[in-house]
Amino acid sequence: MNAALRGLRLSAASPPYSRIRDRAHNALSLDEIRGMLEGGHVPDHWSSVRHLVSALNGQPETIRPLWDIARHSTAAPRSLALTATEICSLPAGAFG
Repeated sequence: MNAALRGLRLSAASPPYSRIRDRAHNALSLDEIRGMLEGGHVPDHWSSVRHLVSALNGQPETIRPLWDIARHSTAAPRSLALTATEICSLPAGAFG
């Protein structure tokens, strides 16, 4: 999601954060903008992302699925341990 937001900023001619804040009608702080564009921050609320995308002349509905995925992956981090099924889903007979 954050890479997509950085791409939107680039396509909007890389406006300074203060201009983005103004375009978002002060709904976002400079730290929130910086966090989403530089720090990989995934806001808890969709409205923050929607304001940023709109301020960058983007289409929020195209970014929403990315936000949903990012929120899901940060909300419930999965264990790093993989099960045998995740490592290899081929039946033993496939190896002769």
